[in-house]
Amino acid sequence: MNYKGKVKVLLFFMFLASSSHGMAQIIEVPLSRAISLPSNFRIKSDPISLPLWDDFSKSGILPDTSYWVVNTSVFINPGIGKNPPTLNIATLDGWDAFGNHYSQDPQATGKTDSLLSQPINLSEVPSSLRNTIFLSFFYQMEGNGDKPNDTDSLILQFKKPDGSWKTVWPLPGESVNTQSNIFVQKIIQVTDDFIGPDFQFKFQAHGRQSGPFDTWNLDYIYLDKRRSATDGIDYLDRAFTSVPSSITGPYTAIPKVHFFQNPNQYLDSATTGFTNLERQVQPVEYSVKITDLFSGATLEYLVDDSAFLALRYPLGNRILKAGHLDPSKLDQNKDSLYLKTDFIMDSGDKFLIDSVYNNGQDTAFVQSVDLRVNDTTSVLTILHDYYAYDDGTAEFGAGINQLNGRIAVKYIPAGPGIIKYVDINFQNIGRIFAGTPIDLFVLRDLDKNSFSLLGTLSATVQVTDNLNDFVRYEFGKPIAVLDTFYIGYQQSSNDLLAMGLDKNTDNGDQIYYNITGDWVQNTDVHGSLMIRPVFTDELVNAIEDKMQSQISVFPNPTNGRIELSVKPEEFKLYNLQGQELNAQPLGNTFDLSGLPPSVYILMLRYKNRWEQHKIIRSY
Repeated sequence: MNYKGKVKVLLFFMFLASSSHGMAQIIEVPLSRAISLPSNFRIKSDPISLPLWDDFSKSGILPDTSYWVVNTSVFINPGIGKNPPTLNIATLDGWDAFGNHYSQDPQATGKTDSLLSQPINLSEVPSSLRNTIFLSFFYQMEGNGDKPNDTDSLILQFKKPDGSWKTVWPLPGESVNTQSNIFVQKIIQVTDDFIGPDFQFKFQAHGRQSGPFDTWNLDYIYLDKRRSATDGIDYLDRAFTSVPSSITGPYTAIPKVHFFQNPNQYLDSATTGFTNLERQVQPVEYSVKITDLFSGATLEYLVDDSAFLALRYPLGNRILKAGHLDPSKLDQNKDSLYLKTDFIMDSGDKFLIDSVYNNGQDTAFVQSVDLRVNDTTSVLTILHDYYAYDDGTAEFGAGINQLNGRIAVKYIPAGPGIIKYVDINFQNIGRIFAGTPIDLFVLRDLDKNSFSLLGTLSATVQVTDNLNDFVRYEFGKPIAVLDTFYIGYQQSSNDLLAMGLDKNTDNGDQIYYNITGDWVQNTDVHGSLMIRPVFTDELVNAIEDKMQSQISVFPNPTNGRIELSVKPEEFKLYNLQGQELNAQPLGNTFDLSGLPPSVYILMLRYKNRWEQHKIIRSY
């Protein structure tokens, strides 16, 4: 663990033990991953046969028990690794998958997570092929997790027929890659002294045992015969490596009414990572389609069988892009739209090759290993009633630990709207528990003036049992916003109060914090905080005049002064909370410059008929 990592660990346990003061930044901490075992989580009774191949692309959050012994420590995820060979990796750290410590002593070090294979019958491998059994894997230190220090380690062990274990990697004096953004491949021979009917191998992490620290990531684990130390690291496999970005980047969700006001403000080209695991240049085609998740109807192909050359491994990593969605393809009359973006690759990948014979004329394939499982990756975009930067999954938590400290997230809507709720994913970290007081707020800007605060709500922290669930808070009075706004909370203690942090998306530059009286833009934490402003159009619709107006009001929006086409017989001015405001006209002119930016209702009577106008007082 480097110096920064040591400081982070020390601070985390200071939060658990006592209140801390004077921190000058947002703090990022790992989460307790409270999960349930799937119904098919079981121990296999009989040894399996070669090959063992797992790139975790189709795993859930726990390892597949077809290949791995029942394991509640390793966490399968798409967000903690950096630039992985394929989508999803296995993460090993000092906290099991249920969030349990290996030790309650914050200074204790020793064995932490492990990944243990099912027993494998190597005795059935013909004697002529036993010198061709090799195990390969990709590994990465830290990634988006916590960096191990020089005394921490990840080792690979093989089990002998007598039941004893031997460390085969790293060997004494062998260097280990320490670059946090690179996966490195290793290939290890399974020699004769390990051949038996119930061979097993195990990855064992060593580090701090009291939390999810000292992170190691694994991917693309492959054990088979007919391999060698040089030829065995070439795979006839092309793969996607990440969840695609949103077609409405940076947002993953947008209020439908805002989206259709100005679709071009939001529409973006989705991207995803791609890698070629073969050392030869390979022609590849890919398509990108948008599907209505509810109806299953394909709305549009953003890319249709676009061809490119996959570069030579290991330089085959590249970014694939989609075009922009045509908004006319969307049904504006639906209450909400759930749009699924699929990247689909036609790479020529097939089943894993078992053997090539008859001088290369014939090939036998392993039908149980389909190399096409990593040829599709998807992302969901929601057009409903809220904004979101996150994808709905929390890999970490982030927050501040300062009495009266404030944290806020910036949003830029396409037009005016009314916020009625805020959804927040709070994480149960340290001494925080349900009932902790907080003040939620919406700000027009981060300046120190009387017009900045648009609305506030006194509430308490609520934490759900599910790691990724949100709690909804309702503002007592709907809050009108015109364009840019900030939503967040102020805390009432020195304990760490953390929201969920999604690592699959990175909108850290939209996060701001204030612990000294001045707002500071975040530069340390990478990810998206899980806080979502929820809009309603009920009040906006209610103030629209359905009859033809007799009086024209202009300009609207206005920065203060409005003109009326005729002088009314009577007038009244209200805010959105229904309070009548004192505004005196001068002839046909109203001066609203003394009012804060918001939406107002101007009631005018002319020729014995009342009409109402929605006035937008801009900044």
